[in-house]
Amino acid sequence: MPTPISDALAFVRREWAGGRLRAIRLQELADAASVSTGHFARQFRAYYCMGAATALERLRLACAASLLLDGNQPIAVIAKECGFADAYHFSKRFSATYGVPPGRYRRSHLNLDADAPLVEAGLKAMAATLWPPTAIEQIVTTSAPPFLRKGRSYGQSFTVPYGLRLTEVRFMLATYSSTTSGITVTLYRGEPGQARDRLARKRIDPMSDNTTEWLTIPPLEHGRYYLELTQPAGTPTWWWHQGNVAAVGGTAHIDGSPVHDTNFIFSATAVGPAATRTAAH
Repeated sequence: MPTPISDALAFVRREWAGGRLRAIRLQELADAASVSTGHFARQFRAYYCMGAATALERLRLACAASLLLDGNQPIAVIAKECGFADAYHFSKRFSATYGVPPGRYRRSHLNLDADAPLVEAGLKAMAATLWPPTAIEQIVTTSAPPFLRKGRSYGQSFTVPYGLRLTEVRFMLATYSSTTSGITVTLYRGEPGQARDRLARKRIDPMSDNTTEWLTIPPLEHGRYYLELTQPAGTPTWWWHQGNVAAVGGTAHIDGSPVHDTNFIFSATAVGPAATRTAAH
């Protein structure tokens, strides 16, 4: 791969790392590659047999298609997350690429492959470059909030970028030295205030003080996730960091409400690139 294209794709990977796939202008790609726009455009087309804008749009549309198949987000929200001006513009471009509008694509339950436009255009290798295996992790100074009381909850939302699959979530817990504490940990797709799908649940009882626990799950597609602690016994708590938090594409919640500039301490292992999947819903 020519160095200017490699440098430009590294820029795109950084811009899209948080899960929001904004549209990126040709000038930005050329600047990242330290070449003129004309030179970059010619080199990109010679290497990929298409323009840069077309290639990146196909990647954004493939992400949108996967979100349509795997979640319940409104089409307008998916359009925004995937870098389209509005639902109308998204629908027009999606229909041109997939042959059906987004709503019908979601409802049809046809044997539709979300990654088909990438395979057809020879862009799977680019997808692998933009979304390599990674870990979504906080490495920060920690502190402990008050212990969780009965009827209340602690939670952490986070984003797994497109192209990766979630396989494990680890979290740092404490008990204030109690030997009789317990907690229930639940992983959801979605986040508080929206429709959520429960994916995994684990009861940790008894808990050890200042320990790392985990949930291991079958590979889950990219998207928004929410990890929640409920049903406390004794004095369990979840270590957190406040102020200048690591960028994990989410935030901490107490009783379902966000606590700004705060993240509970966790790591989410995500592997990629995602294999081409055929939806069979």
